[in-house]
Amino acid sequence: MLAAVCAAAVAVAHGRWLGLAALAGAALAAGTAGGLLLSTRVPLFGFQESLAADDAVLSLWLEGAATVVLLALAALTLGRPGRTAHGLRSRVRTPPS
Repeated sequence: MLAAVCAAAVAVAHGRWLGLAALAGAALAAGTAGGLLLSTRVPLFGFQESLAADDAVLSLWLEGAATVVLLALAALTLGRPGRTAHGLRSRVRTPPS
């Protein structure tokens, strides 16, 4: 459910909100991959996972790719100071003294 909310937020957000939604999605993807890796070493909630399980390695690759893509999107979106949501620089004019 949380992944669907993050995906919807990335799909409809604009400007700074897009960067924040991408960061949230990247954190979710990285946390999911981290939880899978942790559960291969330590039983979580009474269950221990194995990387030999069906699709475990595929899941790690996909979560890693999602993390990289969403972090790149966040960097591109949030790394543009002085830009508005429409991509135009805001010009503040000061009145003459």
